[in-house]
Amino acid sequence: MREDSRELQEEFLDDDEDTMQGRYLTFTIENRICGIEVRDVIEIVGLPPITAVPDMPDFVRGIINLRGKVIPVMEMRRRFMVEDKEHDERTCVVIVSLEDRLTGLIVDKVREVIRINDENLEEAPRVGSGESSRFIKQVGKIGDAVVLILDLDRLLNEKESARFRETAQLAATV
Repeated sequence: MREDSRELQEEFLDDDEDTMQGRYLTFTIENRICGIEVRDVIEIVGLPPITAVPDMPDFVRGIINLRGKVIPVMEMRRRFMVEDKEHDERTCVVIVSLEDRLTGLIVDKVREVIRINDENLEEAPRVGSGESSRFIKQVGKIGDAVVLILDLDRLLNEKESARFRETAQLAATV
Protein backbone atom coordinates (compact mmCIF):
# COMPACT_ATOMS: atom_id res chain seq x y z
CA MET A 1 0.00 0.00 0.00
CA ARG A 2 1.25 3.47 -0.79
CA GLU A 3 2.32 5.58 2.18
CA ASP A 4 -0.32 8.32 1.65
CA SER A 5 -3.10 5.69 1.60
CA ARG A 6 -1.72 4.16 4.81
CA GLU A 7 -1.73 7.57 6.53
CA LEU A 8 -5.33 8.25 5.46
CA GLN A 9 -6.38 4.81 6.64
CA GLU A 10 -4.71 5.23 10.04
CA GLU A 11 -6.21 8.71 10.37
CA PHE A 12 -9.81 7.57 10.27
CA LEU A 13 -9.80 3.90 11.27
CA ASP A 14 -8.70 4.80 14.79
CA ASP A 15 -11.61 7.19 15.26
CA ASP A 16 -14.78 6.17 17.03
CA GLU A 17 -18.22 6.43 15.42
CA ASP A 18 -19.06 9.89 16.84
CA THR A 19 -15.96 11.58 15.49
CA MET A 20 -16.56 10.07 12.04
CA GLN A 21 -19.85 11.94 11.66
CA GLY A 22 -19.61 14.37 8.75
CA ARG A 23 -16.25 12.98 7.58
CA TYR A 24 -15.82 11.75 4.03
CA LEU A 25 -13.07 9.94 2.19
CA THR A 26 -12.64 11.76 -1.10
CA PHE A 27 -11.29 10.35 -4.34
CA THR A 28 -11.37 11.17 -8.00
CA ILE A 29 -13.10 9.52 -10.90
CA GLU A 30 -12.03 11.31 -14.08
CA ASN A 31 -12.34 15.00 -13.14
CA ARG A 32 -15.02 14.44 -10.49
CA ILE A 33 -14.34 14.64 -6.78
CA CYS A 34 -16.40 11.96 -5.06
CA GLY A 35 -16.79 11.05 -1.44
CA ILE A 36 -18.13 8.30 0.76
CA GLU A 37 -18.75 8.40 4.46
CA VAL A 38 -15.65 7.39 6.38
CA ARG A 39 -17.64 4.92 8.47
CA ASP A 40 -18.35 2.93 5.26
CA VAL A 41 -14.64 2.49 4.47
CA ILE A 42 -12.96 -0.71 5.61
CA GLU A 43 -9.53 0.01 4.15
CA ILE A 44 -7.62 1.43 1.19
CA VAL A 45 -5.15 -0.69 -0.78
CA GLY A 46 -3.03 -0.33 -3.87
CA LEU A 47 -4.32 -2.08 -6.97
CA PRO A 48 -3.57 -5.83 -6.75
CA PRO A 49 -3.85 -8.28 -9.66
CA ILE A 50 -7.47 -8.77 -10.73
CA THR A 51 -8.90 -12.07 -11.92
CA ALA A 52 -11.72 -11.60 -14.43
CA VAL A 53 -15.00 -13.43 -13.80
CA PRO A 54 -17.03 -14.36 -16.88
CA ASP A 55 -20.55 -13.10 -17.50
CA MET A 56 -20.46 -10.11 -15.16
CA PRO A 57 -21.51 -6.54 -15.91
CA ASP A 58 -18.63 -4.66 -17.52
CA PHE A 59 -18.13 -2.47 -14.44
CA VAL A 60 -17.35 -5.55 -12.33
CA ARG A 61 -13.68 -6.04 -13.16
CA GLY A 62 -13.37 -9.36 -11.33
CA ILE A 63 -12.03 -10.53 -7.98
CA ILE A 64 -8.92 -9.84 -5.93
CA ASN A 65 -7.21 -11.79 -3.17
CA LEU A 66 -6.69 -9.52 -0.18
CA ARG A 67 -4.81 -11.32 2.57
CA GLY A 68 -6.67 -14.56 1.89
CA LYS A 69 -10.09 -12.98 1.33
CA VAL A 70 -11.42 -13.01 -2.21
CA ILE A 71 -13.26 -9.76 -2.90
CA PRO A 72 -15.20 -8.64 -5.99
CA VAL A 73 -14.06 -5.29 -7.40
CA MET A 74 -16.00 -2.65 -9.27
CA GLU A 75 -14.38 -0.20 -11.70
CA MET A 76 -15.90 3.15 -10.73
CA ARG A 77 -14.95 4.78 -14.07
CA ARG A 78 -17.13 2.21 -15.82
CA ARG A 79 -19.88 2.56 -13.22
CA PHE A 80 -19.96 6.28 -13.99
CA MET A 81 -19.78 5.52 -17.73
CA VAL A 82 -16.46 7.31 -18.08
CA GLU A 83 -13.89 6.17 -20.63
CA ASP A 84 -11.35 3.65 -19.31
CA LYS A 85 -7.82 4.77 -18.73
CA GLU A 86 -4.67 2.90 -17.88
CA HIS A 87 -4.29 2.26 -14.16
CA ASP A 88 -1.26 3.95 -12.63
CA GLU A 89 0.52 4.24 -9.28
CA ARG A 90 -2.28 6.49 -7.95
CA THR A 91 -5.05 3.98 -8.71
CA CYS A 92 -6.44 2.54 -5.47
CA VAL A 93 -9.05 0.11 -4.28
CA VAL A 94 -11.34 1.39 -1.54
CA ILE A 95 -12.73 -1.59 0.36
CA VAL A 96 -16.29 -1.04 1.57
CA SER A 97 -19.16 -3.19 2.75
CA LEU A 98 -21.73 -3.38 -0.05
CA GLU A 99 -24.82 -5.49 0.56
CA ASP A 100 -23.07 -7.00 3.61
CA ARG A 101 -20.10 -8.15 1.51
CA LEU A 102 -16.62 -6.74 1.26
CA THR A 103 -16.36 -5.01 -2.10
CA GLY A 104 -13.56 -3.10 -3.76
CA LEU A 105 -14.15 0.18 -5.56
CA ILE A 106 -11.38 0.98 -8.04
CA VAL A 107 -10.84 4.75 -8.07
CA ASP A 108 -8.40 6.95 -9.98
CA LYS A 109 -6.85 8.52 -6.89
CA VAL A 110 -7.61 8.79 -3.18
CA ARG A 111 -7.46 12.44 -2.14
CA GLU A 112 -8.09 13.05 1.56
CA VAL A 113 -10.50 12.73 4.44
CA ILE A 114 -12.55 15.91 4.81
CA ARG A 115 -15.26 17.17 7.11
CA ILE A 116 -18.42 18.55 5.51
CA ASN A 117 -20.90 20.21 7.86
CA ASP A 118 -24.61 19.56 7.32
CA GLU A 119 -25.18 23.14 6.17
CA ASN A 120 -22.76 22.50 3.28
CA LEU A 121 -24.64 19.42 2.07
CA GLU A 122 -27.50 19.52 -0.41
CA GLU A 123 -29.63 16.84 -1.98
CA ALA A 124 -28.24 15.85 -5.35
CA PRO A 125 -30.09 17.46 -8.24
CA ARG A 126 -31.80 14.92 -10.50
CA VAL A 127 -30.74 16.16 -13.89
CA GLY A 128 -31.56 14.19 -17.00
CA SER A 129 -32.12 10.46 -17.09
CA GLY A 130 -28.47 9.46 -16.70
CA GLU A 131 -28.01 6.16 -14.92
CA SER A 132 -25.02 7.41 -12.95
CA SER A 133 -26.96 10.25 -11.31
CA ARG A 134 -28.76 7.71 -9.12
CA PHE A 135 -25.45 6.91 -7.37
CA ILE A 136 -25.18 10.41 -5.96
CA LYS A 137 -26.85 10.96 -2.61
CA GLN A 138 -25.77 14.51 -1.86
CA VAL A 139 -23.52 17.29 -3.06
CA GLY A 140 -21.04 18.75 -0.60
CA LYS A 141 -19.73 22.28 -0.98
CA ILE A 142 -16.12 22.93 0.00
CA GLY A 143 -15.14 26.47 -0.96
CA ASP A 144 -15.68 26.67 -4.72
CA ALA A 145 -15.46 22.90 -5.20
CA VAL A 146 -18.24 20.35 -5.06
CA VAL A 147 -17.96 16.80 -3.79
CA LEU A 148 -20.35 14.17 -5.10
CA ILE A 149 -21.34 12.11 -2.06
CA LEU A 150 -22.05 8.58 -3.27
CA ASP A 151 -24.91 6.39 -2.09
CA LEU A 152 -23.32 2.95 -1.79
CA ASP A 153 -26.77 1.34 -1.50
CA ARG A 154 -27.62 2.54 -5.00
CA LEU A 155 -24.46 1.51 -6.83
CA LEU A 156 -26.28 -1.62 -8.00
CA ASN A 157 -29.82 -2.01 -9.31
CA GLU A 158 -31.79 -5.20 -8.53
CA LYS A 159 -30.58 -7.16 -11.55
CA GLU A 160 -26.98 -6.07 -11.06
CA SER A 161 -27.24 -6.83 -7.37
CA ALA A 162 -28.26 -10.44 -8.07
CA ARG A 163 -25.34 -10.92 -10.48
CA PHE A 164 -22.96 -9.22 -8.07
CA ARG A 165 -24.08 -11.54 -5.25
CA GLU A 166 -23.26 -14.47 -7.55
CA THR A 167 -19.75 -13.09 -8.01
CA ALA A 168 -19.39 -12.62 -4.25
CA GLN A 169 -20.60 -16.19 -3.64
CA LEU A 170 -18.16 -17.48 -6.24
CA ALA A 171 -15.43 -15.46 -4.56
CA ALA A 172 -16.30 -17.00 -1.19
CA THR A 173 -15.81 -20.51 -2.58
CA VAL A 174 -12.41 -19.81 -4.16
